[in-house]
Amino acid sequence: MFRRENVVLALKNYFCGLLVYGLLLVIYFSSSYYSDFLNASTKLALLIIFIFYLLSAFPYYLWKREKDLDDNHLFVVLRLFVRTVREGWRYVERFTVDRDVSAPHITKKEKVSLLFLMVKAFFLPIMLNFFFNNLGTTINFFRNSEFLVLTQYSFIKVVYPGLIALIFLVDTGYFVVGYSLDFKSMKNTIRSVEPTFLGWFVALICYPPFNNVGSAYLPWGPKEQFMYGSYTATLVGIGFVLVLFLIYLWATISLGSKCSNLTNRGIISNGAYRYVRHPAYICKVAAWWIMLVPTMTGVFFFSMLGWSFIYFLRAITEERHLMADPDYREYVKKVPYRFIPGLY
Repeated sequence: MFRRENVVLALKNYFCGLLVYGLLLVIYFSSSYYSDFLNASTKLALLIIFIFYLLSAFPYYLWKREKDLDDNHLFVVLRLFVRTVREGWRYVERFTVDRDVSAPHITKKEKVSLLFLMVKAFFLPIMLNFFFNNLGTTINFFRNSEFLVLTQYSFIKVVYPGLIALIFLVDTGYFVVGYSLDFKSMKNTIRSVEPTFLGWFVALICYPPFNNVGSAYLPWGPKEQFMYGSYTATLVGIGFVLVLFLIYLWATISLGSKCSNLTNRGIISNGAYRYVRHPAYICKVAAWWIMLVPTMTGVFFFSMLGWSFIYFLRAITEERHLMADPDYREYVKKVPYRFIPGLY
């Protein structure tokens, strides 16, 4: 049978999860931003995830080792909160009478757990929303019999958008798994989280709601459905875009369950990452430049340069973060190119 200490620790972890996930669910369902942004399928999925935790988490925690329960990110964050409140109150009480009193501090382990919880809380609903949006588009694509009639027009107007939606359906599906699950058996546990403001800034500015702020200063020009001067030229452009996004998807599949922004969950050196260190970024940005050509203006040109620079900053801040991992330093020696094999 289970020892009393294990049961108590499992209960603490379980109720800690209920508290944190419950508060997040309230935010997702009641805040004006999320109410408008999240679709009905995403809200239902978040509710199902919470119910699944409600029903299965306690038996799972009972089965876990005591050390693993102590290292549970939610439990670490709860302990940090309790200790910060206690030490903060003591600091305020003694601030004027004791010059040696210390302010609340945070350990490296607590910082990683807190930042990882922030990553999950921010990105999971976004990726679920993207997933269901792409799912709806993909279903409509297969319901549209026009995709069976392979004319130039149907390929440009029906097949191409459907394939893009399918690619990003698979892509966001992988990221949903990555943000939802963190298990040793999946080899995707957190080693570290991006510690710098710049790293977080350049990542978050690429996602809602922050990309709306970014677009106010760097207007978005690329259009997914674009037309060049002729069907032939458009088909060539579409062909390049599809190839680039397929390589982008290959990079996602190469990451597997390690898919996650701002985190180190183990170094990947196979698949698309065998050739360059940032295959997803270079392919996505290159595809956007192709999409931009028909609507190119001076403003859009310099705006796209700005967004390209943001993705460059994402790459180098990720590298600075990951270079603390000896596995990544070895990977950099084996794969010296950031974006283009043989060049850079």
